[in-house]
Order: sequence, then C-alpha cells, then structure tokens
Amino acid sequence: MIDFLVAVGPHPRVRGVKLPGDEGFTYDWRAESGSPENTRKILPRFEVLSLRTALVRCWPVDAHLVTYVLSRDGVPLGWQPRITKASLPWIREQGFTVLHHCFLADLDNPDHGEWTPALRAAFEHGWDTVPSLRTAGVYLSRRGWRAIQPLDAPLTSEEYEPSHRQWMANLMRDTLVPDQGCKDWTRLFRLPHVLRDGLPYRSPVVRTERMISIPAPAPSSEILRKAGRSTRPNSAVPDLTWQEQIALPWRNHIAGIAAAVAPYQAGRHPLFFALTGTLLERGVLPEQVPSICRAIAAAAGLPDPEKRETSSRDAVQRKLGGGSVPGAFVLAKRWPEVADAVNRIRSTRNRHVPPPKAALPSPSGADATEQLIQLLLKPPERLVLVQVECSLGKSHAMRRASIRRKASFRIQKETVVNHG
Repeated sequence: MIDFLVAVGPHPRVRGVKLPGDEGFTYDWRAESGSPENTRKILPRFEVLSLRTALVRCWPVDAHLVTYVLSRDGVPLGWQPRITKASLPWIREQGFTVLHHCFLADLDNPDHGEWTPALRAAFEHGWDTVPSLRTAGVYLSRRGWRAIQPLDAPLTSEEYEPSHRQWMANLMRDTLVPDQGCKDWTRLFRLPHVLRDGLPYRSPVVRTERMISIPAPAPSSEILRKAGRSTRPNSAVPDLTWQEQIALPWRNHIAGIAAAVAPYQAGRHPLFFALTGTLLERGVLPEQVPSICRAIAAAAGLPDPEKRETSSRDAVQRKLGGGSVPGAFVLAKRWPEVADAVNRIRSTRNRHVPPPKAALPSPSGADATEQLIQLLLKPPERLVLVQVECSLGKSHAMRRASIRRKASFRIQKETVVNHG
C-alpha cells in the first residue's frame, strides 16, 4: 500500500525558518544553535513520517502536522525545521526541495460548538454520501472534523495552494463548509491523538480505510487568477531590467567594501541580504544593486558571486513589494566594518532631485483668511489638502464660510418663492 509523507512537530509554537537577516537573525537549523549562522536557535523539530502513522499514533505532546516535506537529492529528511513562506527561496538555494503529498481541510461544527447526537448523525450521513469524501480520510476533533486527501504526485508550494483551493471548492460544491483560513501551505493541523491542555485526548473517530490518492484537482481560471494575484512575489512592482553597468560612485569603492566583506566567508547570505537593504536605503537604483553585490563578492574572493547576485535580486523584489529586508541598522550591528566601508561613500538618495523652487510671497493675514473662505465656499471637484499656519484664523474662516453659505441659500430660496 502506498503511503504519503507529512512532518509532525511537538506543538504549534515551534519557531520557523525565515530569510537570513529577517528581524536581525539567522535561521540555518543545520548550524549549531546560537552560532552566527543560527542566531535564532532554530532546531529541526518536525519528524518526517507516513501520513497513516501520524494519524494513528498516540502522541505524548500536542502534535501538529504540516503537509510540506523537505528533501535533498530526492531523499526526504528524517527531521526538518518549520519553515515560512518568506524562507522558501533561501531553502531552495541551499539545495532542498519542498513538496506536499496531501491536502487537509478543517470543518467546524456550527458556531464551533461541541458535538451533539444530531451533529454526529449529520456527519455520518455526509461520510456515506458526499462524493468528495469517497477517497478521503477523516477524523473528529473536539468541535469539528478534518478531511485528508492524499495525492497521486506531490506538488510544489506554488502548485499546492491553487489546487488545494479547488479541492476545497469541490467540498463546498458537495455542501460541506471547510474553513477558508486553512488554505496556506504552511498551515499546521492538530493530530487526532495528542496531549491537549495537559491531558491525553483521543479522537473518537479516525477513518483511513478508504483513503486513496487522487490526481491534484486542476484549479479553475478564477482560482488561478486569485492565486496569481496573492502569490506573485511582487504583483505591484513592474519587472525590473537588471543593469550590469555599475554607476559612480559605487564603481570606485567596490574594492574597499570587498576588503571589509572578505573575512566573512561563513554566513555570507545574511550579510549580502543586509548589504542589499543598505544600498537601497542609500538611494542606489534597484536595477544596479545586484550587480554591485556580485562585484563585491567577486572582489572579496567569495566562491559564489552569482548566488550573491541572485539572492540580492530576490531581496530587491521583496523590498519593492513591501516586504521586510534588513538594512543599515542590522549591517552596522553585525558587520560594522562593512557598514563603515559603505558609509564612506556619499549617498545617492537625492542626486536626481531638482532644487526647490523659490517660495512665492506670502499674502497678508486678512488676504489669506479671505482666500481660505473662498476655497471653503467653492471647493474644486478634486481632493485638496489645505495646509495653514497657526493663528491664521482657520476656525473663524470656517464659521464665516458657513454663514455666507447659509445666507446665499436663503436668498436663492426667497428668489424661487417670489418668482414661483
């Protein structure tokens, strides 16, 4: 019998791997806890095992599973860390693949209430009649139940979410109501037999006898459209044309920065991540930052300047898309010599900003108040931001405008009555 892999952790609060440099930490679980490469002290606390074993085992902890499994060279890890969506590019850069072998859905009782005889009877009827459950497994929780559907072939994380949403849409078509908050590929699900609130909890129903794999459902065009909008690394930023040419003044300072970088052969990924953020903060054009990082890595004698360029591109896209990328503060804290070398270069942030126009002469106080009244009486159709200095008489102007508007309305009304 074919079985399928999941990863099981001891509780839902296990720290996850993030991009190196995020929040000022590193997250390489393969390095010693607390070392420069693993300052967040990440441990591989999720055991990789078969889905059926995870479902039937009585766990002495509040065990939760994830559907993603890390492999290297086609071989699943025995123990893996919890990972986050943001860390996926870095995980892959380290040579790992991340695949999903099954879907899970959470289905709550009405009002998230306890089980009653009527609810249990409705569940049994659904189990016997709902088409989408004919190939699935199920187990009951305290206030609902979960459906499990193995897949013929594992999916990447990018493939998982659209297909999982289609599967949940199929459940909804069959009158079931899955929790839409469980659509993320990083979601954790509590297992049937666990230690809960300090006491053993045993699910009264765990059914895997008719659980067989199916082809992953092909997502509809509507689901693909929504998934594309939510999962693209940066849907709000246009594609960048990366520039190979490095502009002044950075071209003349590559060697100086490289000399400061050279001693840091280990942990270079978070260093260049923070360096990318710092260059962006200094006003370097985003299109040029990866080339600068590649040139610095090459001049520093690092073995992988092309990787530094690739990860820098990822960081640029993340930053421009509103994501978090460490910058000058983290660089100065962890690599002060590199920060000093960068700080010797004059910032380019305002290089192309034209000088401010000469200020127009200010009107007198009375004239300015009258201008404000007229603006309030006859505002333009578009939104206007009015900035007025203190003590000019803003409140007085608003009162005067209100009085004039009311008087004007009264005159118009009397005119209509007199000519009616």
